[in-house]
Amino acid sequence: MNSNNTLLKIDIIDFPFLQKLTGFNSPAKQAECLRQHNIYYIEGRDGKVVTTSKWLEQASFSGAFSANDEVNLEF
Repeated sequence: MNSNNTLLKIDIIDFPFLQKLTGFNSPAKQAECLRQHNIYYIEGRDGKVVTTSKWLEQASFSGAFSANDEVNLEF
């Protein structure tokens, strides 16, 4: 591999982590919270949503979160 290529580490944020992040146990409520904060996510066949650390990072830098927001991005 060329040494000029840089690989980015992108973590998958799964259901248990989204429970902590959003404060919701329901996948539908988690999806609603992510939509409200302009965070891209994918819904699996089981109805559970997943996102990535990159998508969370992009949303946090875009100003999607206010100072008094309930979403906890400390991970």
